[in-house]
Amino acid sequence: MVAISTPACSSRMANVCRLCGIPRKRHTAAMRLLDAGIDIAMIAIWLGHAGIESSQPYLHANMKVKEDALNGTTPTKVESGRYHATYELLTFLSGL
Repeated sequence: MVAISTPACSSRMANVCRLCGIPRKRHTAAMRLLDAGIDIAMIAIWLGHAGIESSQPYLHANMKVKEDALNGTTPTKVESGRYHATYELLTFLSGL
């Protein structure tokens, strides 16, 4: 079978590369490493980042890391869980 390159084919390939290209695969791999408990500094080295500052978006995107941090700071007499704003607070904030 011979591959034929046409403008339509090139356009479709560009869409494929955009949707599931290398950056997305790198991001997915980094998020999976983070979920597995790998230190962000090691992930930064693996990705070839100059420092961990470039890897900070992975920490911000990971809800499990955020929830673990919040669970570690819960006062002893407060029930743990997510905060649910009252209707009054939401009304006040929407009026700002």
